Amino acid sequence: MIELPRDVARLFRAVLRKSVLVAEPRTSCPSILLQTGKQGLTLSCQQGDVALRYHTPSNLPTEAIALPFTLLADLEGRGSGTVQLEQISPVKGRVCWSEGTVSFDTATPDSLPAPPQPAGKPTQLEPEFLSALADATRSTNRDAVRYALQHLMLRGKDGAVVATDGRQLLVQRGYPLPWKDNVLIRALPVFGCRELPKEEPILLGRSGEQVTLEIGPWLLSFKTDNSLRFPDVDHVIPSTRGGLSRLHLDPQDADVLTRDLPKMPGRDDNHSPVILELGEPVRVCPADGEKPIAELVLARSRFEGPAVRACMDRNLLLRAIQLDFRQIIVIRPDKPILCQDEKRTYLWMPLGDPASSGKPAAPQPVTTTPVSDPIPPITRSKPMPTLNGQRPTPEPQPGTEEADPLVEAEALRVQLQETLTRTVRLITCLKQQRRQNRVVQSAMASLRRLQEIGR
Repeated sequence: MIELPRDVARLFRAVLRKSVLVAEPRTSCPSILLQTGKQGLTLSCQQGDVALRYHTPSNLPTEAIALPFTLLADLEGRGSGTVQLEQISPVKGRVCWSEGTVSFDTATPDSLPAPPQPAGKPTQLEPEFLSALADATRSTNRDAVRYALQHLMLRGKDGAVVATDGRQLLVQRGYPLPWKDNVLIRALPVFGCRELPKEEPILLGRSGEQVTLEIGPWLLSFKTDNSLRFPDVDHVIPSTRGGLSRLHLDPQDADVLTRDLPKMPGRDDNHSPVILELGEPVRVCPADGEKPIAELVLARSRFEGPAVRACMDRNLLLRAIQLDFRQIIVIRPDKPILCQDEKRTYLWMPLGDPASSGKPAAPQPVTTTPVSDPIPPITRSKPMPTLNGQRPTPEPQPGTEEADPLVEAEALRVQLQETLTRTVRLITCLKQQRRQNRVVQSAMASLRRLQEIGR
């Protein structure tokens, strides 16, 4: 019989929901393996390419039981204390607690994957590495058509954590990763989970296709996929040489933007546009230009360089502030907006060059630029999708390589997927309009019959 503390069941379920279950949301919930022995109590669960383990050292009798995930919520309860679990037959288990005794269907413990173990010779990293993974995860898109954008790249050459969702890019450097190549792991909300200890050092290891992170009693295991094509992000970061405008954002103005930016007019529009004006004074105003009274004047902030106006998604501007950047670089209204410090680079695509009326132009694709300001065309052998989600096919430039057929095929697949989505949406609208027309015609016919009866 295994005694499971209720608070451990509560912790494990919370972390499991933000790791293994998020990684494979379309499959059925896996069972949890509980084991005790001379090493202590272990809870583990694996599904797909992600596994989770919780371990507390102790000296206990050797036991094992397979626990259905659906039963875990009942075991955790709201109080403290323990519950007793035992496997009474190969397919039956029993739980005893203060509420009584309940039998449940289960599987044999041997049929479940073994608990994951640390991979290779782990390297110790500072606790801030976990925060870097959490910030990177919030810069990805779990619903992205391109599967690689659901991953984080751990880049060995400069110890960087890299993440992008196609419209924003975050690069955080300076972590002593125990490899020299690039490794992709799933971007999961578990990295920001409050149940994980924030002050514990992290042990990062790798063995073949397995990468593990050990944080206190927790161990996360990922299976990497070297076949995924992650964007060549180095060619997207623009050069800061030459004329540019730099905003020095005052902390009090940053607090004002954090509070009031989400409330500005246009928040429900596509891309939630606002216009950042670097001039006298510095201000943020609605993109439609029709409600100047709603503008936010940043009287404490200052800027350097030529005056400029840039239209952007307010959520990405707010994201830069939440990442604690206090300098924002605007190169041109059609270039990526850039934030940098000693270890981090964050950029996002604007929504085009705002017209004189204040209304935003359509989102512009990333265009080909000279090597000194490296943003590559889509026809290069290592392409990066445009950060506003579009994939133009520019004319070949002198000196560039021929298009990679696989890359062109992938771009075509994405365009066809987008076309299919828009077609389905259009068909739905047409069907709804047809139903409305039929209702109107039926009502008119009823009125005509009533008029004939009245005569």
